[in-house]
Amino acid sequence: MRLFEQKLSSIQLEPTLENWELLNYDLIKKDPNLLSMVSPFPPFPLMTLTSGLSDNFDFAGHGVHIFKSIRKACPKDITSFSRVLDFACGCGREARIFYPLSYDQFSVADIDKSMVKYMANTYSGINAVCTKPDKPLPFADNSFDLIYSISVLTHLTEKSQDLILKELNRITSPNGIIMLSVHGDRAMQRTNEPNIYNMLCVDNKLFECAKKDFERDLHAFIIQKGHLTTKKFSYGITFTSNKYIHSHFSKWFNVLDIADGAIHDFQSIVVLSPKKSLL
Repeated sequence: MRLFEQKLSSIQLEPTLENWELLNYDLIKKDPNLLSMVSPFPPFPLMTLTSGLSDNFDFAGHGVHIFKSIRKACPKDITSFSRVLDFACGCGREARIFYPLSYDQFSVADIDKSMVKYMANTYSGINAVCTKPDKPLPFADNSFDLIYSISVLTHLTEKSQDLILKELNRITSPNGIIMLSVHGDRAMQRTNEPNIYNMLCVDNKLFECAKKDFERDLHAFIIQKGHLTTKKFSYGITFTSNKYIHSHFSKWFNVLDIADGAIHDFQSIVVLSPKKSLL
């Protein structure tokens, strides 16, 4: 029996994924005694750095919502995979929900050493790996059956994006599934809302230039001068239209689906399978 099933059965709940989602937010919020049944929450400094949140239940709610969105968009039963990678895991917003599903191999990766160290120290048996910007991923070919990655391609230049797409193709098994979040058509539509636009914290002129690129189905990137932008690596806000995804991502993948606005009616989830013949 998988760990999540054991936990649910121990509190006399039917061991279903729906009940697992229910436990990880609604039930622990109502009954703090159930907190021991779910994965631990990260320290607030790590939580805030990766998500902007500073409340355990907000963090839990975001994680459950994203887990539900991934599960709904996935063309296979989310528990049917054997080798899973959480790419750009942060401090485990999604991993803390996925980990108790008890995959044969569960790996996480991030460019932040403090996040990788936290994940390695917190989750028994997890394979936690530190990656480097614009460098090949430290995994062997065909290593994973499922890869999910939230809020990564939403921040990259086309050059950085393409390197990651090529690498994800390489490390995914021929019958594997990749699920990536993007700022797609729905996200761009919602930038007309003042609260959404203000949340982006971007230069107005640069945004208008990016919007024109988006409307022409080009990669639309707006640089941000934050701590992740260096002389060698550019970080910002990226928008990619559905047409761009179908035309550009198809160099490496079959585009199986785009769940538009699946995450908080904003980010979309792109569902891909690798074109291994291109290797």
